[in-house]
Amino acid sequence: MKKPETRIKYPTKLLKIESGQQFGKNQLQIFDADETFKNQLTKEINSSIDRILKLQQGGDNHYTITLPEFFKEKLADDVKKRITKELSGYELRVLTAVVALAQFSKSMSTLSYIEEIDRVVFEFELGALYRMLGIDSSYSKRHRDLVKDALMSLHYKEFLVPFSNKKRQGFKIKRLIELLEYSKFKSSNSDGDYKFKLMIDACFVSYQVEKSHTYFYFPLHINTKLKRINPGRPNPSIELFIKCLYQAKHCSTNGRVEYTFSKLSDIMNLNRYKKNNNYSRIRKTIEKAFDTAYKLDLVQNVSEDRARSGEVKYVIEFAA
Repeated sequence: MKKPETRIKYPTKLLKIESGQQFGKNQLQIFDADETFKNQLTKEINSSIDRILKLQQGGDNHYTITLPEFFKEKLADDVKKRITKELSGYELRVLTAVVALAQFSKSMSTLSYIEEIDRVVFEFELGALYRMLGIDSSYSKRHRDLVKDALMSLHYKEFLVPFSNKKRQGFKIKRLIELLEYSKFKSSNSDGDYKFKLMIDACFVSYQVEKSHTYFYFPLHINTKLKRINPGRPNPSIELFIKCLYQAKHCSTNGRVEYTFSKLSDIMNLNRYKKNNNYSRIRKTIEKAFDTAYKLDLVQNVSEDRARSGEVKYVIEFAA
């Protein structure tokens, strides 16, 4: 009998931010129709852009912002190139690892919650992060540096984050991860012994009341499996697809999910290829994503059909 795999609760809110899906169609329609909402959001985005540009003028080119495509396409091309940056495959894997490490810290009661800013602080050793990324002592320094670079890149990256509480709802542009401190014992020469203190958004640990739609189950060692299936630099589109597929499986009532070609392109952030009419690249990436899902034993069948609109749609049946 197959041993059940260890799982974590992955926050749906975090996945929506990662995939640029934090605003639904209705909210985007409100943006175009509601001048107050539009002005507030535009002011927030412009304020963040101005802050990043000023930092760049002062020689600090590390800070960037990740925006949903709907808002990014409204920026001037020169500004877009300078201050916006999509999540890399390594950054997506590091986010998964941080979710797991933070939830472990919460279970051990070594995590501090700051209610005023709805953020949490915890510590972990760099070696633990490496293990969550599937990297052991057999890997080269270059692989470990890629992990550290991804963590530092997230420290400098801002996101558009919706919020809702008893009194207010709205949005903020802020970092999901902030590196507060790192240190190691003077007597240690091991890179993995470095201890990091992070402050992260509370959504990483589902700190508030948990309901089934606010999280989905995700394999603890998914990064190790993905590294084995797709060696080399991880493809961010495939990483996003796999996360979204686990979320869809969690929510499915009939063991299947359907995506149109355009919806899948949105989820996997493949629309950049449409601008260059590079549809073959989109299809190859989607095919590789399906192949990855098969190898993870996440799906048992994928078939093509037509939606009512005539657009190609994919019918995905989940493995038991």
